[in-house]
Amino acid sequence: MQLYDLHVHTALSSCAARDASIAEYCADAREAGLPVIGFADHAWEKTVAGASPWYAAQDYERLLARRAEAECETGLKVLLGAEAEMAAGVVAFTPHSASLVDYIICPHSHTHMKGFVLPTDADTPEKHADFLVKSFYSLCMHPLAKYILGIAHPMYPIGKTVDEADRLFAHMTDDALFFICRAAAKADLALELNGSVFSKLPSDRIASSGYARFFRAAKSAGCHFFLGSDRHSSKLHVQDNTLSRAGEIAEALGLCEADFTRALDKAMSL
Repeated sequence: MQLYDLHVHTALSSCAARDASIAEYCADAREAGLPVIGFADHAWEKTVAGASPWYAAQDYERLLARRAEAECETGLKVLLGAEAEMAAGVVAFTPHSASLVDYIICPHSHTHMKGFVLPTDADTPEKHADFLVKSFYSLCMHPLAKYILGIAHPMYPIGKTVDEADRLFAHMTDDALFFICRAAAKADLALELNGSVFSKLPSDRIASSGYARFFRAAKSAGCHFFLGSDRHSSKLHVQDNTLSRAGEIAEALGLCEADFTRALDKAMSL
């Protein structure tokens, strides 16, 4: 399976290693044979109200500093994107901020950010599951969805264990998952196979996990997918993270390489 990576964080992301550098990431990507690497640092447009204190310091203008370092790299395509945020129905970018980067990926499932992303009253597995379903659909239907390449770690409750996530998915029907995935397909939003998320899932549990039900629904709804490691350190190499197992994971989810080529083709054309 042809690997590529559209979800990498540099030191400009407050959650990444302070020495996470484009040069080290690119050297590793060339060695691993990746045709394209995309840097998706966290960002919140400063003119958009509602940022948390953590996000408020991470605007789009600071991302322009990556350009000079990226221009030194050869042997692969380097994209400078952003991981926006969706919180309380607000997406953290505008058409102007989208114009400052090569692409945007947007999550809806940073639900470890309680009271910011996850409402404080979503305090049971059933309510948490309901939030994930509704926020995913809301993102697909958002007027700015046309600026988004794909949804980062779609439907996975960040911060939850595999067992906790399975308890949430038990409250989601197959019909509901298919319905929201049809919305993603119609909006032409690629869905991420996120290396960080799948590092939590043992190989023998992937196919039977609640999360696999989401991917099977997405496949049947006509969605396409993209690969992202969600790496936060350039010291962790491609061969040492779950992205290198993308083919195995995709097969367990009922996906094939062709399901990931559309996003790659789009990225190569940016």
